[in-house]
Amino acid sequence: MQENLTGAQVIQTLGEPQSRISVSGTNYFYYSYTENLSDVFDSRADSDLSRQADLFSRSFKEYTYEVWLVNDRFAGYRRLSD
Repeated sequence: MQENLTGAQVIQTLGEPQSRISVSGTNYFYYSYTENLSDVFDSRADSDLSRQADLFSRSFKEYTYEVWLVNDRFAGYRRLSD
């Protein structure tokens, strides 16, 4: 993300936020991302099936991000959860 992107450009890049709030002229967009199978599953041929089963059965992590805009311009972001 580059500074000074408009709110519309942020949405074009990241998609519609799951929620939004506005406080004192700053707009906050909230996004969540959940790991998918391809993020954790080793797609290479691997003969160690128990390792593959461990990867497959692990919990998928969800990450939540806050993006803020000041005067409808991207000003920063942070991860809210691990």
